[in-house]
Amino acid sequence: MRWFLKGLILVGIFSISRFALANMASTNYQINWDSLNYGGSDTSTSDNYILRDTLGNPGAGESQSASYLLRAGYRAGIFDQVISFEIFAQNNSSKKSVNSLVDKTIGVETDGLSVGDYIVLVQDEGGSQISAIGQISGVGAETITVDSLKNGGVAPLIDDNNDCLYKLGGYSTSLGTLNTSEIKTATIGFEINTDFDSGYSVQIYENHGLQDGTDEIAPVADGAVTAGSEEYGGRS
Repeated sequence: MRWFLKGLILVGIFSISRFALANMASTNYQINWDSLNYGGSDTSTSDNYILRDTLGNPGAGESQSASYLLRAGYRAGIFDQVISFEIFAQNNSSKKSVNSLVDKTIGVETDGLSVGDYIVLVQDEGGSQISAIGQISGVGAETITVDSLKNGGVAPLIDDNNDCLYKLGGYSTSLGTLNTSEIKTATIGFEINTDFDSGYSVQIYENHGLQDGTDEIAPVADGAVTAGSEEYGGRS
């Protein structure tokens, strides 16, 4: 009977020690989740699917109370960090005149505009225009409200004089018929979502000049596109 009790105590201590392991770390590595299991394929894949599986895994699942959440099991600690990148180009056929801007409410004719649409608000359309991008969160009779207006550091001031609004969508935009007497502009926005702790960076570059077949317009050399000159440029 004494040997049985000793053996039982040793087993109990061993079991407690095994499941008491939590976050393990060293100078260069950290293991946030550990588990003892057996068998199974860590990752099984095909052309369209990924399956992460294991055999055993007792006590797996999710338990919670008002103050705590417990996710138990081998795969409970898996967290695949993701990043998404989406482009929204200016739709020139959607141009609308704008008459006012109060905070995030824009005075504009609302036909064709819906909640969820991305828009670009433009002050003094042309080579020196100021623009801001937002997503429509509400549509009224003659106004729309956006969630925010993201600009390049200078917010547009709307005075109903050469101010306009375009919808954004798709991956390309058109500058229409070009001539040297006027400057044509277009806005391309992008949205990034990520859960990377260190954030992200975006780099924009060109791989060739502005081309149409064998015809090519040279990039601007002095930092500003000027009417009367054959040149193109971009800013962000």
